[in-house]
Amino acid sequence: MHLLNALEGKTNQDDQQHQSQITRIIKNVTKIIEDYFGIVLDKNDFNYFRFKIHLKYYVLRKENNEEFMDGNIDELYDNMKNTYPDIYNCVYNIDQYLYKEFKKSCTSNELLYLMIHVTRLCTREDCNRKGITSA
Repeated sequence: MHLLNALEGKTNQDDQQHQSQITRIIKNVTKIIEDYFGIVLDKNDFNYFRFKIHLKYYVLRKENNEEFMDGNIDELYDNMKNTYPDIYNCVYNIDQYLYKEFKKSCTSNELLYLMIHVTRLCTREDCNRKGITSA
């Protein structure tokens, strides 16, 4: 057992279960996005990597009962919600899924960051479909 895990009281089985949970959540959230927009996300894309890291830390925050706060973002959140209603609706579906997992809705900060990530992912895929960038 690794020293850090021993200090935290974690076993390898705990780590495997935790990693399995994160992997399952990323897979399910990815499927929500792909189904909503009718696209297949490039799992090797840098923006997808960033998205996976965001979800990993989201799960860690939920496990530690922590909230993500990044100042007063209400105006930016409302602007994104109104400017990109399809992105917001997709993220709303993600929030519903995450609520089932953690019994707690995302904060407006978390929703904003999810909207930003989903916008990046979908913009890239839309450009790929139109031949603007390479697949």
